[in-house]
Amino acid sequence: MNQNQITEEAFTLLLANQNMRLIHGVLKSLHISPARSDYEDLLQEGCLLFVEAYKRFCQLHSSQEVPAAFGKFAFRTIRWRLLDLLRHQQLYHPPCEPLVTIKQDFEHLTGIEVSDPNGLAFAADLTAAAFFQELWSICLAHEQRYLNSRLLGQKISDFAKQEHVSRQTVYNWRSDVHEKARRILD
Repeated sequence: MNQNQITEEAFTLLLANQNMRLIHGVLKSLHISPARSDYEDLLQEGCLLFVEAYKRFCQLHSSQEVPAAFGKFAFRTIRWRLLDLLRHQQLYHPPCEPLVTIKQDFEHLTGIEVSDPNGLAFAADLTAAAFFQELWSICLAHEQRYLNSRLLGQKISDFAKQEHVSRQTVYNWRSDVHEKARRILD
């Protein structure tokens, strides 16, 4: 049997015999509920993994064994692959905090008091971007103070005096913040 026939057979098997229930069962075993925003994406991924599992199972076993032993093999294979996918997403795409859209929330979360109109416009731009929130959450305390000073329009030399460090130290902090920003964008 060639690969196209096996693929067609896998899709037919997926739609027949209530095998979609198998994929829903895998998602349930991973504690993924239908209320989750990416549930449909994970369900589709599970369907594709079902087809891959069927192809692999056919390569490893004779055609008489397929209906009997395939269910357990498919469940285990799909579960492992989806678990790997979820772990990868968690490692490389941590969930963003919800966007902050009003001045009071911004001031409460960051401790930054925005009083002048230009600073407020700049803060509104920053709060509209999940990027800034993610950057803020991964910065160290001194890097957050640096971001705060830049948000308020403070000069680097004034900030260095306030922090009792050299301007070069502040430049190093700025470089660290830029590096973290690049990592978020990559």
